[in-house]
Amino acid sequence: MNEKPKHYPDAIRIDFSKDSTLRDPLRQRLQTQLDQHPIHEEIVTLQKKPVRQSMRVLLVAITAIVLMSGIALAAMRSLSLGPFATYTSTEIPDSDVQIMKNAAAELNGTVYDRDGALIEDFWAYVTDGNGKIYDAQGIEQDIKVENGKIVQTPHVEPELVKVHQYDTMDNIKSRMNFAVALPETLPQGYALQHFEMFQDTGNDYLTIQYGKDGEEDSTFRMHLRLMNEETAFMMTSNEEMHEAQIAGHPAILREKGIDMLIGDVMYSASLPKSGMTMEELMQLFESIPST
Repeated sequence: MNEKPKHYPDAIRIDFSKDSTLRDPLRQRLQTQLDQHPIHEEIVTLQKKPVRQSMRVLLVAITAIVLMSGIALAAMRSLSLGPFATYTSTEIPDSDVQIMKNAAAELNGTVYDRDGALIEDFWAYVTDGNGKIYDAQGIEQDIKVENGKIVQTPHVEPELVKVHQYDTMDNIKSRMNFAVALPETLPQGYALQHFEMFQDTGNDYLTIQYGKDGEEDSTFRMHLRLMNEETAFMMTSNEEMHEAQIAGHPAILREKGIDMLIGDVMYSASLPKSGMTMEELMQLFESIPST
């Protein structure tokens, strides 16, 4: 099997909910505090609704152009985790890079970076980790595929959602529409920091944040949702993924993360920048009790 190329981001996550493009690890916080309720140890903030990263969307569009031309880029292996989560593992060989470059060339010399410089090599710009593009007036652009062509449209900011932050498990138990279990084993030095909860289309989403004192790069976030038709998602990635059983629960093992179902509740987490190994992450997931 060909060695996995380094030209692509680790994961492209597309959420097929009716009105949502949620994927929790991609959320960006707006530091706007609206209200505080010390009786309930609750902080309410406005945050951007999680959306796909722009760099990944750009590469999705490039891939779509190639696929619609009838060229098969790579063999795709589909996995599932329950009826509402689908994972596609795709290894794109180096031999296909030129095909992708040719598709990306449609945008050469037509878009700009944040400093107003014309992007002459769009493929190099995207694969160097840049995720935003602009028109000549400096307006951020989104791109999509229409009739086999890449088209640009003005960027639409994600809507804001009200996020409730709590310090203790007792504060969230009565507020969630599904039962929540916490891991009983944490890597050395880690401690629970807080919970974040928000609703979308009537569904609850919970993030549990852990960390080490004074080590920002060690911040670790576990995301929970009750899986149904509205919270369903598909993940497409060129990283290796495998179906597995963790403590008797179905799971998907990724190179740097784990998704696991306990009943109908999805527990999902990726490794932080530092401070945790995959072995420690596995032990953490193994210690989550059944609800």
